[in-house]
Parts: sequence; C-alpha cells; structure tokens
Amino acid sequence: MQLDFADRGLPDTRLIERFLLSLNGVLYAKAWERHGQILASVTVLEDAHCDDTGLQEACMAELGPSLTPALIMIERAMRPAA
Repeated sequence: MQLDFADRGLPDTRLIERFLLSLNGVLYAKAWERHGQILASVTVLEDAHCDDTGLQEACMAELGPSLTPALIMIERAMRPAA
C-alpha cells in the first residue's frame, strides 16, 4: 500500500531509524521515503533473531501504520572479534 505524504509532509524517518536501532541485535538502521512508500535497511548481528516480518510488526505496534516500512532489507554482520 502506498502512502500519500503530500498532504502531511514527509514521514519522520529519523524516528523510524531510532526505533529500529533500539531493537535487540540491530546495529545500523536507515529509513527513507520513495514514491510514497517508506523503505528501510538494517544491519543486524548474524545470530540475532530478526527478520523483516518481525521488524515490521514491531514498527506497526510501536509507530503505527503510517511509519511502518513497506519493505525492510536486512544485512547480517558477524560479531566483532574480542
């Protein structure tokens, strides 16, 4: 579903990024608007139990439908060596 931000201005993508970064295992988050949809990219620890559906559900519960990304791309990162 595409959102129409023309009447309300652009979504606060920084709020989405801060929320995603607050989730366990998320190391990096970037959100943006393109053609009326919110998209996001996250980097998570390779052993984190994160998937796009779970992240979208968390956004929906906390931020509501207008700030929930339509697509979340996930990249997995190895835990840095100690």
